[in-house]
Amino acid sequence: MRFNGFDLNLLVAFRKLLETGSVSETARQLDMSQSAVSGALQRLRQQFGDELFVPAGNRMSPTARALDLAESVARLLAEAEAMTLGAGPFDPATSTRRITVSAADHLTELLFAPLLRRLRPLAPHLRLELLPLLPGNWAMVETGEADIQIMPHEFLTPAHSSRLLLGDRYALLYDPAHGAPAADRPVVAARLGAPRRHRGAPGTHGAARLVDRAEIVVTQFTQVPALIEGSPRVAVVPELYARLLCRQRPLAVAALPDAPAINVHAQYNRARHSDAGLLWFLDRLAETANSLT
Repeated sequence: MRFNGFDLNLLVAFRKLLETGSVSETARQLDMSQSAVSGALQRLRQQFGDELFVPAGNRMSPTARALDLAESVARLLAEAEAMTLGAGPFDPATSTRRITVSAADHLTELLFAPLLRRLRPLAPHLRLELLPLLPGNWAMVETGEADIQIMPHEFLTPAHSSRLLLGDRYALLYDPAHGAPAADRPVVAARLGAPRRHRGAPGTHGAARLVDRAEIVVTQFTQVPALIEGSPRVAVVPELYARLLCRQRPLAVAALPDAPAINVHAQYNRARHSDAGLLWFLDRLAETANSLT
């Protein structure tokens, strides 16, 4: 398809080159020949008056101009994909569609395991891809990296649609064999836990203060329990996850009286309002989340 003389299909090759850094891997993933990808790159260079990708060891490294274009290209392709995916009817019993979701790691066991049990008899061929939720990367639905991004209200992108899934709050996880949690106990914190700043506003609650003085900082919530069991350490984790862990391990949970609420939302691109498949999946996701509380 051409727009003002420009072949929009070239943008698909551009996005894939950004992801792979390789002409051959781009060709493989797009089911194209290497010469066709090389030709697409040459036309992109002519269109934008820049090399866009230059050899750097075994990879093709994007230039500053390519990085400048990346967000606009991702947004444009996300909008186009949203329109095409939502254009037809959706039959969960026969659909082989892939839904990509970005979420914190602890939600795999807490939310997605029961969701998949719910989905199996309803949509046996539906595929789910789970991507990590990383601090600072809150706009994956805008760039098309994810169909849905699950995160606290404070980090939603205001321009896009969202749905409240569940309410939670931070709590203390500890090993009761070492006594009740005390103020001087060493702390384990996950990077996503009790953020010190929410949309620029400093967090002064007890959970944030505990995270600030953490002895051990890990990337994921699922790394926490092994560091707590058999030790005097305490951890700041979402309460629903803490209670799940207490059913599996000899751990206990204690309330943090001034801990902030965690209103967990599912965000999706505003262009997906008519996407029947995505909306059906969101309904099942919400039903599952509601069963947790």
